[in-house]
Amino acid sequence: MTKNRGNLTSYSNISNHIIVGSGHNISGIGHGNELLPNSQTPLNLNNVLHAHKVIKNLVSVRKFIIGNEFMLNLIHLVFSVKDLQT
Repeated sequence: MTKNRGNLTSYSNISNHIIVGSGHNISGIGHGNELLPNSQTPLNLNNVLHAHKVIKNLVSVRKFIIGNEFMLNLIHLVFSVKDLQT
């Protein structure tokens, strides 16, 4: 989920509501794909929701791992992403 439409490489308008952690509803106004630059292999994020009232960008770890050939290590509050090919 992203606040900034400019992050998305493709875009389609939608109209739906998202319930956030506080219990409030925010509007989802579009979705698209995002390509995050990386030193070796770009990171693809597919079907990213655009909601201009979201405070922080959010990533679903499950969808991120399924959409890319990466491994995610999470130890306490530190995480790293590793390319499985290299």
